[in-house]
Amino acid sequence: DVAPTPFSINDYLADYLLWVEKGVVSIDYAISDPQAWDGVPDYVFEEDYKLSSLEKLKSYVKKHKHLPGIPGVDELKEKNHYQVHDMLMGQLKNIEELTLHTIEQEEKIEYLERRLDRLEKLITQ
Repeated sequence: DVAPTPFSINDYLADYLLWVEKGVVSIDYAISDPQAWDGVPDYVFEEDYKLSSLEKLKSYVKKHKHLPGIPGVDELKEKNHYQVHDMLMGQLKNIEELTLHTIEQEEKIEYLERRLDRLEKLITQ
């Protein structure tokens, strides 16, 4: 026996060609829509991109309990689905922004280490 779904499968039939009730096992699959790649968030690496501070990110996560651009559990439960492409692009943007923060922090650490070395040399002279 299959448990009834909390939504009507017919709601989805207009938009999709395939519905699998129990799941799919696959080694790999591809998502192919050349127009969809226009939304790839590589723009975060542009010189004029304004990277949000980690303090703002901390505040957002504390308030919303999820990362920006990623739907929270309440939204997912309300919609009963999510678009894989949208989720991937949200995750990619967060990964790219966090990578930029990591690079920035590494540069700060290297600067502080050099400064500490200079100060230690001054103290020991």
